[in-house]
Amino acid sequence: MKIYEDQYVFLTFLQNKHVRLAYTPQRISGLLSVFNGVNKAVSNNGKQVALSGSGVDSFEFWTPQRRPEGHNLAIQLSSGLSVFGIENVRNGIDRPAIRPNAWVAATDDQQPIISIKWKQKQCIRRIEISFDTDWDHAMESVLMTHPETVMPFCIRNYSIEDGNGKIIYTQRANFQTRNVIELPEPCVTDELTISLEHPSPDVPAAVFAIRCYA
Repeated sequence: MKIYEDQYVFLTFLQNKHVRLAYTPQRISGLLSVFNGVNKAVSNNGKQVALSGSGVDSFEFWTPQRRPEGHNLAIQLSSGLSVFGIENVRNGIDRPAIRPNAWVAATDDQQPIISIKWKQKQCIRRIEISFDTDWDHAMESVLMTHPETVMPFCIRNYSIEDGNGKIIYTQRANFQTRNVIELPEPCVTDELTISLEHPSPDVPAAVFAIRCYA
């Protein structure tokens, strides 16, 4: 089957006692495993079965498992998924929609960077960067027990250099989705380099948007 439009795809494995699936602790922005299961709040059997003629839809519940469970499937594709390119940081969408909409660094890149270049020098006073604070999961009440105090997808540490290699901004221990950087002095340059650290060995760095303003 060929897909000609941007969209999410469900790769579904039905229950089979003769088959076991391999999982990986690696987590990537925009990729998520979901499971058909019972949600006691709304269902007793993992699906909603509507009465005939009621006008209500019948459907199954496929939801992500709460961390530390819910690992991704360990699968190998014949060709890579070309959905995490740098063009995503300027497409105007700051979160997953019908596609991840994020730039994601290569998992084996130990020093990921994003380089922005202009044909002419720009006077930059403000930089906005949007990170992944777990857009793929529904917001849960703080009354529930959480396995971590930091969102595993959020980039914590990064720095920004101008075209001369001068560091104009450094961030440590970030926890916010949207960073608004007001430079103390305007930066006149034709290039910015953003050096990023992976959130963890199992989560590659991901950025949804970068915007620069005079």
